[in-house]
Parts: sequence; C-alpha cells; structure tokens
Amino acid sequence: MLVKICGLLEPEDAAAAGAAGADMLGIVFAPAWRRRTVAQARRIFAAAPSGLERVGVFVDAPLNEVEEIATACELSRVQLGGNESPAYCAALGERAVKTLRLPRDEPRVEEFDVPLLHLETLDNRQAGGTGKSWNYALARPVTCSRAVLLAGGLTAANVTEAIRTARPLGVDVSSGVENNRAKDPDKITKFVAQARAAFASLEEAA
Repeated sequence: MLVKICGLLEPEDAAAAGAAGADMLGIVFAPAWRRRTVAQARRIFAAAPSGLERVGVFVDAPLNEVEEIATACELSRVQLGGNESPAYCAALGERAVKTLRLPRDEPRVEEFDVPLLHLETLDNRQAGGTGKSWNYALARPVTCSRAVLLAGGLTAANVTEAIRTARPLGVDVSSGVENNRAKDPDKITKFVAQARAAFASLEEAA
C-alpha cells in the first residue's frame, strides 16, 4: 500500500512526510504555483530519509525535458497529468504514472500500459491539486484490475472512506495537507496515519 505526499514546497515538507511514514514524495515541475526548479527539488528530496520514492509531476512537457529532470533529480517515477499519449508513456518505461480523470477518461484506461495509474478528479481549469473531492466509487471498476493511486480532494477526514470505497493500491494528497499554501506537518502525520489504518483494515478483512 502506498501513500504519496505531493506538491512538496520546502525541504522540511519532505522531512515531515518521511517522518510520518509516507512512501512517495511528489514535486511539481509543471506550470503551477507549486512548481519547483530542479535545484529546489534536489534540496527537497535530499531532506527526506533514503529509500522513499521520488515522483516528478509533469503536464505535456517535451519528452527530453522530462528525461533530463528525471536524471537530475533521480526520479523513481514520472507522473504525467496532461494529454500524453500511450506511446509517450511507453517511452518512459516502468517509471511512467499516467493521470486519468473519471468518469471522462474511463474508456481510455486500457490504452495505457503503465505500472501505475493515477486517478484524479475532473477539473477543466487545472490538472491537479484542486482540493476537490469526487465520487471515489467511480474508481472501483479500474482498481479491480489495475494498480491505482487515488487522488483528488483527499484529507485525513475522508481518506478512510475513500480507500474503503475505491480500494486503490495507494493514495495521493497535496492540498489536503496544506494551510495557507504551505504544507502542514500535523496534517501530513494525520493523513498518513489514517491511510495506513484504512489499508490495514482492508487487509484484515480480506
């Protein structure tokens, strides 16, 4: 089971996520207020305990740019939140995580042969980090057969029900662990604890 804290802004965010027991650290390289430079990202990742997965978030970036940043930041995965094609994803191999938005993109699920799908809320104004919750039950037909990272409006208050409903491999949070455009270490700790407990409950019931 995976817990990803995304949109990290400062080194202390990565340290807090690591201390809380997160598995994946996400940094945004796409045009957005959370965007970070390669230099900033390297400092943020360096503040985390070793062994955590490093995820870079991109939206319709040139493939060579993604490759360069992935190398410079030693990314474990690259999360693709735009209109990237199946061929584009395939070029990134096992590192590719494709974001799809339900219910609009459900017919496209089988087009993407990637190890991990990232299911997000549909918002025509921005690619992610909206803080808007959605009907997580829409993800269940996908999680039955694919590895899914569930995102979109998750918080410590609703992540338990979201996991019970969608049964994903993992969950992803950004705005749900923020206060005034800054990551809140207490919210990170609570979110990870709630997610871990929910996943454990599912395993016990299986």
